[in-house]
Amino acid sequence: MRYALGALCLLLSLACCLTGCDSENTAPPGRLIDTPQTAPSSLPMEGVDGAVRTEAVANYGRLHTQLKYALARNGGDISKLAADVGGALNATKLGKLGMGATDLDGQFYRAGDYTLTFSGNSVTIKAGGPGTRGDVPAETFKLQ
Repeated sequence: MRYALGALCLLLSLACCLTGCDSENTAPPGRLIDTPQTAPSSLPMEGVDGAVRTEAVANYGRLHTQLKYALARNGGDISKLAADVGGALNATKLGKLGMGATDLDGQFYRAGDYTLTFSGNSVTIKAGGPGTRGDVPAETFKLQ
């Protein structure tokens, strides 16, 4: 009996490997933020919303730091910095901040989802495209 059960398990494992055990639960391509939230969910969505906020706010801090460094490098000219990197971010603008094209790419947001709006000596950073998972409020940081 014990050998028969072992043989059955071995046979099932072999059959699974030969047929390609593709899981039905694979994540869709792209960002998780773009996938619709389904109800009822087997997982509480509060954790996902918290993860969305955590990723965005962490990148707000990274951008603020890089903006201060870029401002120091250009002699404190906020107008020039605003002209160079204001608006939606892209690889060129990230390069001017001393960052790589994919440095802000995470599970929920890509670099192009972040927008910089300059006003006086402050910058407002916003992570756009919240999808159905909630919205992360913009944050304003002083640069000088």
